[in-house]
Amino acid sequence: MANTISSIVSDDTLSRIIQIESAGNPLAKARTSSALGIAQFIEKTWLDVISRHRPDLMRSRNRNDVLRLRTDPILAIEMLGRLTEDNVAMLGGPVSDGDVYLAHFAGVGTAKRIINSGASVLVSSVMSRAAVEANGSILRGKTCAEVRAWAAKKMSAAGGRDWIGKWYLTENMKHHVEESLQQRQQTSGEAEGANVRQPVTAIVFFLLMALLVAAFIFIRQIP
Repeated sequence: MANTISSIVSDDTLSRIIQIESAGNPLAKARTSSALGIAQFIEKTWLDVISRHRPDLMRSRNRNDVLRLRTDPILAIEMLGRLTEDNVAMLGGPVSDGDVYLAHFAGVGTAKRIINSGASVLVSSVMSRAAVEANGSILRGKTCAEVRAWAAKKMSAAGGRDWIGKWYLTENMKHHVEESLQQRQQTSGEAEGANVRQPVTAIVFFLLMALLVAAFIFIRQIP
């Protein structure tokens, strides 16, 4: 499996999360939360991840500008990789794709409580009422084991899309090509400028030489 974004989390795992969250749409907007973009980052999570992994992006931007960066698929995929790495580290030990997605969906702290709770424990006892109600069709009346099984099934069904290849690699390639073209145009422009300057410089040189020769002849003719 390829590991373009992370040495810990495979491209396939990240692509599956993207498929579940947005079906690869970098402008996807959730109806029931502040989630936005290809990885459906909510505002708080995005700001936390950016502050930890790309604080440079916060120096010259206000809060709203930073939040708008969620619609940049390349950056959002990179931050999804960093967040998922953090989640895997906090979950500890070998982690299934289902539990990785559960951490993305519910938050790593809540995911740990669900994973460590008994299979028959109702998920409502380890999650806030607001979170359960916001995702009632998934969580209401469900046990921790059922929610883990739901997350595993979602990840299993989300394969084969390769959103990392389609978005991250393709867009990066376009970016490098555009940069190369710009550099070539700049170099070409400088060369053209140099070619223009060279004849002008030569003309000035010959004029000065002609003036010097004329002055020398004039001086020689003075008695």
